[in-house]
Amino acid sequence: ILTSDRFLKADTRWDTTFSNYQGSFTADIPNLTALQDHTLPNPLQGAVRAHWEGNGVMINNAHHGSLSLKTNNLRPSDSTLIYESSAAVDYSPEGITIPSLKLAMNELRLALAATLNETGLSIPQLTLHQRDSEWLSGTISIPLTNADSLANRFWNAEAPVAIDLQSIDMPLTELAQMAGQEQPHLAGTIRLNSSIQGPPKALQARIALTGRQLGMAAASPFPSGGGLDLELTTGAGRALLKGELRHPHLEPIEMLAEVPFRPQSIADAAQAPLVAFLKVPATDLGIVKDYAPTVRELTGTLAADIHIVGTIKKPEILGEIILEVPHVRFASINQFELTDTKVIIQGQPNILTITEAHTHFADGRVDLSGTVELSEPANPVLALNLTAAQAPLARNESMIVRSNANINLSGPLAQATIKGHISLVESRYFQEIDVLPTNRPTTSVPSSPFAIEKFYGIDAPPFKDWSIDLTLRTDEPFRVRTNLAAADIVTNLHLTGTGERIVPNGSISLTDAYARLPFSRLDLARSAIHFNEQTGFLGALDVRGESKLRDYRTRIAVKGNLNEVEAVLTSSPPMPDEEIMALLATGSTREELVGNSEVAASRAALLLFDKLWRRIAKKDWEDPSAMREKRLTFESGQVNPRTGRTMTTARLRLTDHFSITGDADIQGNFRGLLQYLFRF
Repeated sequence: ILTSDRFLKADTRWDTTFSNYQGSFTADIPNLTALQDHTLPNPLQGAVRAHWEGNGVMINNAHHGSLSLKTNNLRPSDSTLIYESSAAVDYSPEGITIPSLKLAMNELRLALAATLNETGLSIPQLTLHQRDSEWLSGTISIPLTNADSLANRFWNAEAPVAIDLQSIDMPLTELAQMAGQEQPHLAGTIRLNSSIQGPPKALQARIALTGRQLGMAAASPFPSGGGLDLELTTGAGRALLKGELRHPHLEPIEMLAEVPFRPQSIADAAQAPLVAFLKVPATDLGIVKDYAPTVRELTGTLAADIHIVGTIKKPEILGEIILEVPHVRFASINQFELTDTKVIIQGQPNILTITEAHTHFADGRVDLSGTVELSEPANPVLALNLTAAQAPLARNESMIVRSNANINLSGPLAQATIKGHISLVESRYFQEIDVLPTNRPTTSVPSSPFAIEKFYGIDAPPFKDWSIDLTLRTDEPFRVRTNLAAADIVTNLHLTGTGERIVPNGSISLTDAYARLPFSRLDLARSAIHFNEQTGFLGALDVRGESKLRDYRTRIAVKGNLNEVEAVLTSSPPMPDEEIMALLATGSTREELVGNSEVAASRAALLLFDKLWRRIAKKDWEDPSAMREKRLTFESGQVNPRTGRTMTTARLRLTDHFSITGDADIQGNFRGLLQYLFRF
């Protein structure tokens, strides 16, 4: 087959009995993409050359031949890694000889020579180069003997294994880049030294891995300077792993593990007894603030003394972990400052116990206690209890929400149950709200500013299968106090169902509720949102309010749900909805506003006065509406005797003797007077 992008040639000859053969095969493909389906993603690019010659006798499997293979610029189309390879292989009934095998990936090059025969595998020379530096070198000798399987051919061999590999300090960033990681996460160097000797059934090994100047990559604030020493030794029927991790900002962390070592019984390793420990001396956690932007200040320590016994398949964790953090302050003022945080976790056979866990924040406290049974590690049994006393759930300039709580999490992890109560206490909302006058009253009532789902839940296992039995209530009403409204919110909700579908039952009610409108007051004597399985979290609104202004009595009834609010307005004497909304908003009917400009001007002036008063008044001063009733009078429609134009006059009584009077006409002329009253 000869084309512009491929050359393939094969020649095979057999004798008349088809037992003896002789053949050759040559391939020269300068562009591999020509042989691939162009619709496939990431086709392989590069060139391949191969040549094979051989002959043999099929009856007794006596084969002789040679193979040469070479690839150039081999790479997937979406990768920056370029692979090169060349190999020369000779084979005969006595074995396989590889005089030369070279593999390259970018600037990393592996070279070796090997032989494989009945007595074993021998690699007398193995090197790994990066540019002009030799990173790794060594020799490998693995014995084989006659047996029914390859595994038995190795384990039954009496000749010794001899593996010796030595490396220099290899940079982690370059190793990661060679593995295809464009932005390596780790920095520093590692060194590998290994020596494995002895017959397969009594292997003696020493494998050491050392790391120096370890740390995060340059893009990370975590500094380098860490050190790691790991050593694995085998012999006398056991394997011992020792290690130590060091860093300038941390206390040394030590680890040790020991298991029986019977290489020929590797299938039974899961049942082998295990002894290990991990020791972390009390380590200062102050460095956390240097690498966590959200933390401004942190003082505390972490210590661990952990022992692991049992088997590899079923380990048992003993010892304890102690976390003590006297103080944590976060960068955001809306995050609570934590004080007196302490966690102690102790391990006993098949069980972890939280003997102490608590923290304080914003005059509240949260405690956690309980156990985790590990007799079935894949499905541990939980028995945890969380309590809270005046714990703040939310806080900002306008609101503080505190709660008491007692919540239990019990049962196997796959089907646990959450049961308990959360009670709101000492919670309030206070906000000053400005009222802007509008000349377009509306009869619509605003719905929720965001879409409410009918049901909420978590799809992820195991949480979706947990049972829910939670009560949300208010031990003390949630107090809402603004310059325009006030209410005490009482909650009594029972959440049931599963983690995937939480069902609310109960109500949220308003007591002592009213809305202070600019010229009237709307009393909400009976208002609540009712929840059940049919309504879900959308709820069913039942809000009723009444307002009395001059000779008018108006009523409002709100129905529907949190996403679709419906309002019904009535009045005595009867009026259209637009007239009722205008009366509530301005204190006058639409007819009065449209037909008398002085009325509209006086209403706007009153609203302006209220807004200015709130800006200058101190907290203990009178409310603007009460201030207006006692000290402020407006007169509109009078004729200014000096100019003959219609004017509006406002008089503010400061004290029993002093008052301020101002008048303005429709041309914008203004006059102000400070008056002192003499009484005789």
